[in-house]
Amino acid sequence: MEPSSLAAAVSIASACRLAGLTWVGVRALRLAHRTRSAPELLLGVSFLTFSTLGVPLLALSGYGAARVADANVALLSLALGLLDFGTVCFAAFLARVFRPGSRLGAVALGATALALASHLVLATHGVATASPDLSPIAAIGSAELILSSVMSATFAWGAAESFSYWRRLRLQHALGLADAVAVRRMLLFALGCTSQLAMMGFTLLASLRGTNPLADPLPALGIAFTSLGMGVAFALALGSPSAAPKAAPAR
Repeated sequence: MEPSSLAAAVSIASACRLAGLTWVGVRALRLAHRTRSAPELLLGVSFLTFSTLGVPLLALSGYGAARVADANVALLSLALGLLDFGTVCFAAFLARVFRPGSRLGAVALGATALALASHLVLATHGVATASPDLSPIAAIGSAELILSSVMSATFAWGAAESFSYWRRLRLQHALGLADAVAVRRMLLFALGCTSQLAMMGFTLLASLRGTNPLADPLPALGIAFTSLGMGVAFALALGSPSAAPKAAPAR
């Protein structure tokens, strides 16, 4: 595929993802304003922080530039911080919805926050002290693997919890105890988490190859397809004001 066609495919898919997650984030925050409920607030802040703000700012910062001298280091640090914060908010959402009051959920959330804080410090220091001729991706170095690994683990957690809950809802629906819409929405939520997990896998592949994930054909196409899938799945799962999960029943 020609570089221009590849860039266009990634741009279109990213725009669809951005639109879907922004829509869900705004509706979740509007619902949180009315209900004063933590899950909707955490979900809305998460999507708006890492998707609506973090990803576009990362692109504008010169993250994929050939040299650190061509990047805006302050903007790059801000974008990475938004990605980290949004991921922590999503982990907090999962802990609140699927593991309320659970020590395991609290430990997972704390580990996520600690790992991403270390990522931000290491990545910012790496770029700020790098040689001007070094690329930003190379300057961030192994810190990029921290972000990719933690985001992958967080969305793997979301996928595992939501697929498990979806199976339970299917059984309840068969007995007439659950609504078909709730079953479908939980499946879509699980698929949204899986799409993000797959997208992080392609990003991690590019990191291991030392390439720009948006310029390397295989990761770029994978990111395009999974970005589109994530935006559509979450928009269909959580697009109505009452669709955000509150808390899974006690186990």
